[in-house]
Amino acid sequence: MRVISWNMAAGFDYDPERHDRAWGFLRELDPDIALLQEAVAPAWAVEHWPGTVAARKYPARAGHEDVPWGSAILSRRMELVPYDPPKGTWLEDLWGSVAVARIDGPVPLWLASIHSNAYPIQADRLANRPVGELRRCHPKDIWEIEIIAPEIETLFAGDAFVVGGDLNSGLLFDTKKNYDYNARLFRNLAEGGFVDLRSACGVELEEQTYFKAGKCPYQLDHLFADAETAARATSWRVLPEPATVEMVSDHAPIEAVFDDLEIGICESTAAVE
Repeated sequence: MRVISWNMAAGFDYDPERHDRAWGFLRELDPDIALLQEAVAPAWAVEHWPGTVAARKYPARAGHEDVPWGSAILSRRMELVPYDPPKGTWLEDLWGSVAVARIDGPVPLWLASIHSNAYPIQADRLANRPVGELRRCHPKDIWEIEIIAPEIETLFAGDAFVVGGDLNSGLLFDTKKNYDYNARLFRNLAEGGFVDLRSACGVELEEQTYFKAGKCPYQLDHLFADAETAARATSWRVLPEPATVEMVSDHAPIEAVFDDLEIGICESTAAVE
């Protein structure tokens, strides 16, 4: 099974023509599963990928009514059961920053696509919310990934999962700015059961996935799985062409390949409760 995680860079400077070329590149890659961020699915995508779950990044926030992009999960040959976050939960509040779905089969597989902002969550959004038990990388600030990770950790509850996305975090930040907040974040994710597939596949150093002109060669995009699923990963690599040749995004996709995953076709179309 081939899984792609990619920030397609629709963003606030959304260019439909460029974005459609990005989708054409994704179609040529033709992965089994695509975990996408800053994505706007064209009509033909639903036909090519029969399993499609999408969530707008800013579904109801003032000033963002015209922002069409969000996080999405696509499946080429296996039906997705979309997850509907309960009212009043952090997952509902951050829906679009994360999209979650499940593939049912002999061994159910959870999937999550995450787009965690580069800036911390505003204080007013944290008001009256329990945050004391969070694994935190910074003494004052909290980032979306630090809220999302424990929520989906509880949701997945020991099941198999693959999680990917643009975390706007990488170890090079620590090197450049002489702190260890990003290293702490990744240690906290590992403590929560999120195994970095780069390390699991023997790739020791981060590899550039962010190619915006004038910026450092950060790896902002990451793929994780539970320990058992990670043990079945046979390869991990960055595909730089969309960012360096095709110029359809300032992010490059990450591809992970898994061997012998016991995943079947989901027969139900009802949302996961």
